[in-house]
Amino acid sequence: MDSKKMRECLSLPGAKPETNKDRTDIPFKAHQVALKDLPLHSRQQDDLIAQSKPEVGTLVRSNHNVGQLENNLYKVKRVLQKTQFVDNLSMTHLEEGDPSAILKIIHHLMFRASEKFTAHITNSVVAGVSSDVKYMPDGPFLKNAMLILCDLFGYRSELTPSQFFQTGFVERKLILLLDIYDILKQTRKNLKINSRLDAREAAVCHASDESIKEYQVINHKQQVARNMLFKINTQ
Repeated sequence: MDSKKMRECLSLPGAKPETNKDRTDIPFKAHQVALKDLPLHSRQQDDLIAQSKPEVGTLVRSNHNVGQLENNLYKVKRVLQKTQFVDNLSMTHLEEGDPSAILKIIHHLMFRASEKFTAHITNSVVAGVSSDVKYMPDGPFLKNAMLILCDLFGYRSELTPSQFFQTGFVERKLILLLDIYDILKQTRKNLKINSRLDAREAAVCHASDESIKEYQVINHKQQVARNMLFKINTQ
């Protein structure tokens, strides 16, 4: 089939061929921008933003809601699996909101689940927080842990200390655990990005960046080694 017959088969009855004038008459919507109106330097700005170092201590907003008890309980169990929680913990106590079970998980997430996160906390101890916070009894430990979360990451729990040490308030306690895990993940991610950027800034220069390079050329047949000096862009 030639091209003429093919066009006849594909064309709809009564349809007119499109012209250049028809294309130019198509109006732009209010949210559309023509390509010629886009700034040429926008890509460079995006590259600079992408290369900027993220701030590790940022304000954290909870992504978890009350009213989803079974879902939040399932997510906490998944967090324990991902962070390799090995202590003996009764799921019944966790479902009842037992404060001793919740404190075990908080201690695990803040001081054992991630070495980088723990190092960041210990190296950024804020005023009024003891450096031996992980060895404290339950009451002082909770107080210092909440101070760390508030001052370093801008996170405030909706639980009061009296509510925390009561049996109940299960969903609030589960959301607290999930928020701490989210803080851990975000902090670890930002620390990884910053370490890569620091390594790039302090990287060893390549051979092409050096103006003078000394090396040896060895002739194994004659058993002779010659010292060579390579110079480029030198005056």
